[in-house]
This record gives sequence, structure tokens and C-alpha cells, in this order.
Amino acid sequence: MRHPARAVLRFAIASTAIMGAVVTCANAQDSPQPSVSSAEEFLERLEHADDGLETLSAKIQYAKTKKLEGDLQIRRGKLFFDNTPEDEGNGRAFVIDFSQRMINKRLEDDEQRWVFDGQWLVEERRGDKTFIKRRIALPGEMFDPLRIGEGPMPIPIGQKADDILARYAATLLDAGDGLETRPDLVKATAGMTQLMLLPHEKFREDEDLQEIRLWYQWRQPKEGEGREARFMPRFARTINRAGDESFVQLIAIRVNSEMPPDIFSTEPPSEADGWDVQIIDKVANAE
Repeated sequence: MRHPARAVLRFAIASTAIMGAVVTCANAQDSPQPSVSSAEEFLERLEHADDGLETLSAKIQYAKTKKLEGDLQIRRGKLFFDNTPEDEGNGRAFVIDFSQRMINKRLEDDEQRWVFDGQWLVEERRGDKTFIKRRIALPGEMFDPLRIGEGPMPIPIGQKADDILARYAATLLDAGDGLETRPDLVKATAGMTQLMLLPHEKFREDEDLQEIRLWYQWRQPKEGEGREARFMPRFARTINRAGDESFVQLIAIRVNSEMPPDIFSTEPPSEADGWDVQIIDKVANAE
């Protein structure tokens, strides 16, 4: 049976889900990647790619093209990620703070904020002063928003290779495979390792994402990051059940930098200021 946390999270952020990650680091010290002979070997390397990764922040650009309508929607904002939650936390935490939206070349301010603190997911729409807080995980229940098939950011870093392979068929591809109509992306991904994940047939009906492609680059740490070189996600493309295609780009990424104070707070604003505040705790009663 589908885990209730998965279903609630997917429903809650369907309109602005982060379906992958692109890391564009102009200042990163990248070097030739070590060779890998199989997808299985590569996934085993990724099990330890989050060693020493405490925080990550970046500017974010998320683009989605709907197959039926043909509309292109782009959102821009900031991303904050915490890999070391407090003792009372359940797992990784993140903030996605969008400030602008572009629809078919029309740019407009559209402030939306998503916060996950290990238990609660907050959707905050500042334009109409809507604040919705949903419990996604129970106290003590580990929930990973980066876990393939569980959260909105399917980035296999620090996950067991066997767990991924049990649900997905993994294939290593040439960096330019699948990008034949996008010469700009062929150039951007040159020299990277591409990993494609397709759900096994018995899981296909339960998966919204029918294809996940991730590009990784071997990255040397910058001063202060405190770790040896590692594979880092640089680009991703996903296709969902409806045929919609999504891309995400993280720009000016910073690793292990100090987070803004209270950035992961899920405290609601004051209703006296005109906010519509909703607190939903259905997961606590779910089996």
C-alpha cells in the first residue's frame, strides 16, 4: 500500500514540485570523473555522496512544459537544504522559496514558499495570504524528501543502491543521450555521467514519474567544504505520467554554508494580519 506520507506530499506540492536538480557552479573546481563500469557501481558510489554534506543553498530555476497545453512555466527563487536536523527532527529539511513566475515569456511576481522541517510541510502563498501546514511524518518517523519515490526531489544521494534498484531499472547513458533536440544542453552536460531510472513494471502504476534522468559531475571541494571530491548532481530531466517534462537548475550552489536564522520555521503567521491559516494533521491518524 502506498505510504500516506508519499501521497500527501505529492498532492501538496504537485503544482510546484521540484522534480530533479541541476547544479551550475561557476566557481566549482571540477575535474575529470573517475570511470564507472555499471549503473550499479555508480549507485554504490552515490551512497556516500552526502558524507560531510551538512547544508546546501542555491538560487533555483524550475521549468515545466505541459504536454497537452504546450505551456512553458518557469519559476525562480532560492533553495535551502539541511542534512543535519536537530535531535527532535525526523530527517532532512528543505525550503523552496519562489519569488517569480514566467508563463510563455510573461514575467510576474508570484511569491510561494514551501518548507519541510522533518515532520511538517508548509505551503505559503503570499499573494493571497494562504498558509497551509500539513503533517507529513509522525514524530520519530524518518522521512527523506530526496528519497527516490518518496519526496519531491528525486536525487539519489546517500541512499542504498539496493533500495533504488529494487524499484527502478538503472542505466548509464552517454551524456548527450535524450538531448538530441537541445544542443545547448548537450554542451552543458558534456563529460558528465548520465543515469536513467525507470520504474519496474510492477511499480509503474504507483509512480507519477515515469522517467528520471540525472547528470552528475565529479566535483572537487572548495575551501571550507571540508571533504574530498564527490559526485554531485548537475542536471536532471523528468517526465511524469501525463507526459509533462520538468527541468530544475540550481545556480551559485554553496555547500556547508551558514543558513539564515529560522529559515526552516513552520510557525504560522498571524490571522489578525489577514492570513488564512490551515493546520492539517491527518497523518497522525493514518495506519
